Amino acid sequence: MNIYLLRHGATGLSGNFVGTTDIPLSEEGISQAKKRCFVISPLFFDRVYCSPLLRCRQTVDCLALDQEIIEAEDLREVDFGHWEGLSASAIERVDPAGLSRWHKEAEQFHFPGGESIPSFNNRVSGWFDDLARQQWRSVLIVSHGGVIRHGLCHLLGIQTSSAQAFKVAEAGLAVVEYEQGYGRLIKLDNMV
Repeated sequence: MNIYLLRHGATGLSGNFVGTTDIPLSEEGISQAKKRCFVISPLFFDRVYCSPLLRCRQTVDCLALDQEIIEAEDLREVDFGHWEGLSASAIERVDPAGLSRWHKEAEQFHFPGGESIPSFNNRVSGWFDDLARQQWRSVLIVSHGGVIRHGLCHLLGIQTSSAQAFKVAEAGLAVVEYEQGYGRLIKLDNMV
C-alpha cells in the first residue's frame, strides 16, 4: 500500500504551538494546497482521510478530489493545552518550569491542561495500525505535522522519540510504501 501523508497548508501561526485550536488556512496556505493539487489530483486513492480540523478540511478541499473524504478524529494534532497558540519564547517566559519538564520527561510529558505524549502516541499508532491491516493500494491522509511525523516513525519502525528528525513543512508530502508489516519512505517533499 502507498500511504500519502500531506500536511495542511500554512495558517499564519507558523512557529506557534497550534494543536486543537481550529483555525483556517492563510492565503499562503490556500496557495500551497492548490499547488499540491497538481501532484495529488491525478492519483487514485482507495480512501482519503482527513483530520476534522478546519485547516485540514480546507487543504483537502483545495485538492479538488472527486471522492468521499473520511474525517478521522484520531488524526487531530496533539492538544497543547495551556500552551495552545504560544511560541516557544512565550512559553519560556510564562512557563519555564513546564518547558524544562518537557525537555526532561520527553516522551512521558503531559502538556499542561492538554494531552500527554503517551496518549497522543497511542491514539496515532492505533489509527495507523488499523490502516496497516487494510488491503488497499493507495491512501491519502491530510493531517498535521505531529501526526505525520509520528505516523512516519510508526510505519517505518523507528522510535517515536526520533519524530523530530522528519521535517514536514506546511503542505509537505511524505509517501510511504507499506507491505507485510514493513514501511519504506519513498518520498519527502517540502516544496522548498
